[in-house]
Amino acid sequence: MRQWMHDAMRGAPDSHATLILLARQGLAVTKQEFEDLRSALTEQWSAIGMRPVLVNDFSDAAQVIRELRFIDAPHYRAPQERAEAVWTYHALDFARLQEEYVAELAQNAQTLSDAFSVDSMNLTLWLANSEGKLARWAAQDRRYLDPNGLRMVETGFDSPWIAGQSLGSDTLLHKDLPEGDIRRWSSVLAVPIPVTHPEFPTVTSAVVTIGLPDRAETYAGSRFLWADAVSKIGDAWTSRISDGVFPR
Repeated sequence: MRQWMHDAMRGAPDSHATLILLARQGLAVTKQEFEDLRSALTEQWSAIGMRPVLVNDFSDAAQVIRELRFIDAPHYRAPQERAEAVWTYHALDFARLQEEYVAELAQNAQTLSDAFSVDSMNLTLWLANSEGKLARWAAQDRRYLDPNGLRMVETGFDSPWIAGQSLGSDTLLHKDLPEGDIRRWSSVLAVPIPVTHPEFPTVTSAVVTIGLPDRAETYAGSRFLWADAVSKIGDAWTSRISDGVFPR
């Protein structure tokens, strides 16, 4: 493939850089292995006149493409900077937002309990920290006191956490939890929350997870009953977070 691209690029103007997006997901390697390969991959593609851009997930590559038309705009802020702004906003107003978010998640749980026809469920809001981790930021049944003590988990296609996989893929996921473990919930529905910006493309910076008492297949046939409620709650979280961090 590299030889084919080298031949195709022969004679291209030097002033036009050609990017090649290399996703860790496509190579099926761990984050550490990908980091170890970084220099070699950069040298290989640079040798044929291409500018490699290394990303973790396929969704990151799609984000890069969306960002290209904005990178020369005045005051441009990269996706990582926008995600960091989301994190900082929440950390600086932690106590007030905890109270607000816990109450909202509890209200969401009441709405979704009817939609899923279950007596109990567990809703959690996760926030990305812009450094490849996801924090369990708020839950319907508890209040956290210190942002520095929040549980942090890995993100990406190979994350052991469904929330981390959902953020990495930018996709709604409904997966079963491992059998054999003593736990209250049997499956988790993860809803990625895109954060909008008045000038630049949206960036998924949060996930709402819904712990459910039965396996995922139990709810597949009734998706038409709960999908709209889940979508509306996801949209409401997008507006809530976006309007706070990037007011219009």
